[in-house]
Amino acid sequence: MEPIISPWLVYLLGVIEEMKGCAIFATVICGIGMIPWLVVKCSISNIPSADRDSRDEHALKTASRFNFVLPVFIICLFLVITLPSRNTIIAMIVAKNITPHNIERVVKTGRDFKDEIKTDLIDILQSIDKKEKGQGK
Repeated sequence: MEPIISPWLVYLLGVIEEMKGCAIFATVICGIGMIPWLVVKCSISNIPSADRDSRDEHALKTASRFNFVLPVFIICLFLVITLPSRNTIIAMIVAKNITPHNIERVVKTGRDFKDEIKTDLIDILQSIDKKEKGQGK
């Protein structure tokens, strides 16, 4: 028999908040790291090659080692925006599993259950009434 909810979805519900937290942390760190990278890149790139001294070249080489920061920042920002929250995943599971047919079945089962309880209560009340009448004689 196939489970109603995949165990992987249950696992995802448990770790999604941590994944989103890590993505937010990485986005903040990369964003902070991009500031000096952008300053160096922009300020030295505007200087013509002939006017650059060895310190400028060294700073430009050092800054070019951190070219990975921008793609990592973009990927992490994308993850922060697109990763759903735990409540969104639960809503998606519910929306997938609730169909008009399922609702009809639940309503029918509820009616049957209600009628059964009603019958049982009437039987109990009648037996109590018979006992009280039998003791009153």
